[in-house]
Amino acid sequence: MAKEMEQIAQDAQAQATQEESKDALVVYDRKSQNYGAVTDMDEKTGQFEWEPPKGDYKKRLWEIPGHSWFAEGMKKFCEQYGNPSQIGLKLFRAPIERLEELFDTIIKVHIDEQGTAADRRLLERFELNDEGRIAKLAGKYMFEEKELPLKELAEWGVTPDTMREYKCMGDFMKGRITDTPIPVKKQVNGEWKEMGEACFCATKVDGKIELMVLPVLKKEQFNLAPFDKLFTDDEKQKLATEGHLGGTKVMKDFATGQECECFVSYHAPTKHLTTLPADSIKIPHNIYGQTVIADDWKVLRSGGQIEVDGIRRVNGQIISGTARVDANRRDVCFTTGGDRTLKVGQTINGAAISPEQQKLLEARKMTFVAGMRNPRTGATYSDDVRYSDSNILLVGNAARRYKSQIGQDNSQRTQNRKPRRGVAAIPALKQAGRKQKMA
Repeated sequence: MAKEMEQIAQDAQAQATQEESKDALVVYDRKSQNYGAVTDMDEKTGQFEWEPPKGDYKKRLWEIPGHSWFAEGMKKFCEQYGNPSQIGLKLFRAPIERLEELFDTIIKVHIDEQGTAADRRLLERFELNDEGRIAKLAGKYMFEEKELPLKELAEWGVTPDTMREYKCMGDFMKGRITDTPIPVKKQVNGEWKEMGEACFCATKVDGKIELMVLPVLKKEQFNLAPFDKLFTDDEKQKLATEGHLGGTKVMKDFATGQECECFVSYHAPTKHLTTLPADSIKIPHNIYGQTVIADDWKVLRSGGQIEVDGIRRVNGQIISGTARVDANRRDVCFTTGGDRTLKVGQTINGAAISPEQQKLLEARKMTFVAGMRNPRTGATYSDDVRYSDSNILLVGNAARRYKSQIGQDNSQRTQNRKPRRGVAAIPALKQAGRKQKMA
C-alpha cells in the first residue's frame, strides 16, 4: 500500500510538472492576418517576440514555464499595451504537439473563413481572454486544472483522476469547497498512513493559489475550542440547522488568517466552519439590469437571505427562490423552492432504514435509527435523526430541538411578503479579485 500511494503522489506531481512545461503561446493578428508562435517573453515588461511557423521554429519556441510566471507576464503586457483584443491580437495557449493543428485551424476559420463548427470549437478550446485565461473556461471556473495546487494535493494521496472519480473536480476548479469527502493519506517517516477523509478547496492568497484541506471532524467545529466560546447557542443552532450564520461575524478568516468581518457557513460533510471575508465578494446593485432594492442589498451584505420572485428561465418557466452569500461556495447563490425537495436513500450513515422511515425523513420528521457508523472511527451508534429545511442531516439533540418551517407557515409568509420586481436570472456573481487581469 505504501508503494502504491507513493507512486500515486509521484504520478500526480509528474503530471503537474509535465503539463506546465509543454504549452506554447500562439498569436494571430487580425489586422495583418499574420500568425505565429511566441519565441520569447519578458516577464518584467510583458513584451514578447513571435515568428511564423516555418522551418525549425519549434527549436526556438518559448515554453510557458508555469502559471504564476505566465500570469505576471500577461499582467504586465496588458498594463503597457492594453488588452490583446483591443489591439487586434488573438492569443492561444496549446500543447506543443498540437501547434500544427492549431495553425491549420486558424487559417481555416480566420483567413479562409471556411472553418466548420468543429474547427471553431477547437479554437475556443485554446483561445485566451484578455486576462490570459482560457476564455471558454473563465466564465465557468475560477481556476484551470493546470493552475490547481496538484503537487500539494498529491501529498494527501489524491490525484486529479481521484477528484473526477468522486465528482469533485468541477467544484474544485470553481474555487468551491468540495462536498464529497475523499479518503486521504500522508507520508510519515517514509510510510503512507491513512488519515481518514477530507474535502478540499483551492484559494488565491496574495496572488498565489493554495490548497485548503478540511479533514472530516468527529464533532461540529463550532462545538470545539476556541469556537465554542465564539458562537452563542442560538448561532450554533442556526449553523447546524440552516447551514449559515444568518449574519456576519468578526473572526479570523481560515484562508488568510486575517481577522476581519466574515460571512460564516457550516460545511456539513466535514463538520467544519467556513468563512468568506465580507470585503472579498461583490454584492450586486443590479441583476441583469434589474435594480436590487437597497433594503435587499443590505440584507445580502449583512449575511441574510432575500426572496426573489418572478425569475424567468430560458425555457420560459417562471420560478421563485432565495439568494444569500454562501461561504462554502464562496459566492452569492440562488436556491429555488424546488431545491428543497428531499429524497432519502435506503441507508443513513451506513445503517439500513425502512420505507416507513424514509417517508418520515422525507417529510422532515424525526425517527430513531440504530447501527449508524462514524465514518472516521468506524464506531457504531444509535440516535434520533431528521433533516432540516435546508436538507442537512441532524442527529441527536440537534434533531430533537429542530422545528421545521416547511408547510407550517408558508401561507402566512406569502401574505406578508412584499411585492418585488421580477428579474431574469441570478448571475454567477464573482468573488472580488477574479476579474483582476492576472494577479
